[in-house]
Amino acid sequence: MSDYTLFVLSLAGPCFFLFLQVSVVQTAVEMIKSAQVNGLSPLTFISLFVNCVIWSLYGFGINDLTVFIPNAIGTLVGLFCSITYHLYCVDVPYSLYVISGLIIIFSFVLYNSNDFENIGMTGVVISILLTGSPLSVLKHVINEKSTQRLPFNTTVLMCGNSISWLLYGLYVNKITVIIPNFIGFLLTIAQLALFVIYGFAKPKVSNRKAVHMNSKEDV
Repeated sequence: MSDYTLFVLSLAGPCFFLFLQVSVVQTAVEMIKSAQVNGLSPLTFISLFVNCVIWSLYGFGINDLTVFIPNAIGTLVGLFCSITYHLYCVDVPYSLYVISGLIIIFSFVLYNSNDFENIGMTGVVISILLTGSPLSVLKHVINEKSTQRLPFNTTVLMCGNSISWLLYGLYVNKITVIIPNFIGFLLTIAQLALFVIYGFAKPKVSNRKAVHMNSKEDV
């Protein structure tokens, strides 16, 4: 029974995380189609990239494929989404790039020193940042009384991801997995509460569609 439980939990976390990555890619594709970032924060995409780099190092270092494989894939996804955001954003977040680069360099230094415990603790901080990143637009959500800037599907998957990894962490008794996912669960609940309070926002018409519709009216 214990082996079966471990098997299920070892699959649940990575599966939810991969679904989450698909959702983030869909968001990036929408940015490409609309040629704009749709009011989203760069923190979501950049923190995903940095988070996955760190946990890939951690998982590889301690020979835990359950941690390594989904995060190795997530590194590529995070890089793609971050580049996509960079191409279509108006204000390039250079300071965020610098901070992210320094964190990654620091993590590689720890990896070369076989300091996997501190790599894990660094991952804990970034994981919390990733899960709470949609709340970086909280001020706009409250002022506009709209959830337009919050990605609902991504938030739901983040919630499921946090729960599944929390259960895995509790089962294998890894504090570096338990802490960020417990806090992440609370943060995603707070984000979902905003949808209960303000409801679902109507999708905005992209600039391209607006111009096309106006041109039709002029004919």
